[in-house]
Amino acid sequence: MLYDILFTLDAQGRFCGVSWGNREAEDLYRDLFESWAGSGRMANTAFDLPEGASSGQFIWEESAFSFQILPAPENTRWLLLKRVDQRPYLLARALDQIADGVQIYDKNACAVFFNRASRGISRIPSGVNIEGRHLLDLYNLDESVSTTMTALQTQAPVIDRVDSFRANDFSTAPIASANTSYPIFREGELLGAVVFEQTAEIVERNMKKMEATGKALSAFSQRPPKISFSGYTFDNVIGSCPKLREAVELARRVAPQDSPILLVGETGTGKEIFAQSIHRSSRRRGGKFLAINCAAVPETLIESLLFGTKRGSFTGSEDKAGYLATISQGTWMESSYAQMAEQLRDPEEVSFYLQSPEAPPRYRAVWNAYIAKRYAIAGERRIIAGMREKTLQAMEGRNVTVYRLCKDLGLNKGNIYAFLGKGDDTKVSQGTARRILEYACKAS
Repeated sequence: MLYDILFTLDAQGRFCGVSWGNREAEDLYRDLFESWAGSGRMANTAFDLPEGASSGQFIWEESAFSFQILPAPENTRWLLLKRVDQRPYLLARALDQIADGVQIYDKNACAVFFNRASRGISRIPSGVNIEGRHLLDLYNLDESVSTTMTALQTQAPVIDRVDSFRANDFSTAPIASANTSYPIFREGELLGAVVFEQTAEIVERNMKKMEATGKALSAFSQRPPKISFSGYTFDNVIGSCPKLREAVELARRVAPQDSPILLVGETGTGKEIFAQSIHRSSRRRGGKFLAINCAAVPETLIESLLFGTKRGSFTGSEDKAGYLATISQGTWMESSYAQMAEQLRDPEEVSFYLQSPEAPPRYRAVWNAYIAKRYAIAGERRIIAGMREKTLQAMEGRNVTVYRLCKDLGLNKGNIYAFLGKGDDTKVSQGTARRILEYACKAS
């Protein structure tokens, strides 16, 4: 057989050399397989080769390989591997899902593939192999009016030509179908043609399907359906190290509570996965989860995005609810909290809004009967804030930000120890703990 990979095995069955049959296999496996050959790894510990077999197939790393063992010079053997290509099978099964008949021919008009619908039109049983048979051997039809023959001869598409034909071996009654055939080229060379068949029954089914699809799209555009939250859960947190599992268990314990949460971790460590998991495990799981990267929101827009806008309050403004109005009874995650805290003009705006059933005076224009009635902005919501540990440590000396963080998260002397992990150095530094505790006491 042609091979992708060729191993040389010594008399004991150890890898002692490797060569390549194609560039793709070499790019994929070179480093690993050459290390096996260099270390003399036993072949039967690397691959699940059937004992005593000189050929066959095995599965390795979720890929199927064909193998063959041949004798080689100097008391060695060759192990030839060829990766089994699943793509032709996948393509064939995909084409079987198409309602139209699909036939593929090579440039000599010999059959390559018929999908399930095409076999049904021609009444060809699924067990009959049509590969390699000429079109005129399969069908009793006039070559001059054959859609496929015309496309191959003219090397141009033939659109919606109605043919009446019989399958020589499988039907006696004529079959009428509207056929469209396209020639297939590679680098200017004709390789074959594909033909799409439609009978009256197929056209009728397609029209009904298209009508139903059109109605569904029209209904969606007029009234988008409510899409429920389907995000991460704690089952999506993958890892077994003790600190990670401790963090998961702590998050599971606080999830059913309504207390605000601060997640501290570097970028890419999964703060939002934890936030979504907490939401899904809380009593608010039926509400909306909204994650906002505060660092990505322009300073001039953050207030209107949070609290909404009122028509006429500035040029081009419209009556529009803010983010906070859309997550009543839900969870709001604000990553890069420190950047948002610096952008808001009033140090008390976020905390005052979230702790009061009414908006602050500055937002009286937004907090009006129209917004309240339409968006139920008075609803309460849970806050989960996220930031990098370096950002939290940098807050030492930035009194206003730390004070506002404590206020927004509802921290006080009574709960600051639980928040900080009782000074555990896996949470935040001792200096940062003391500084946050100091301002939590002031906030309370």
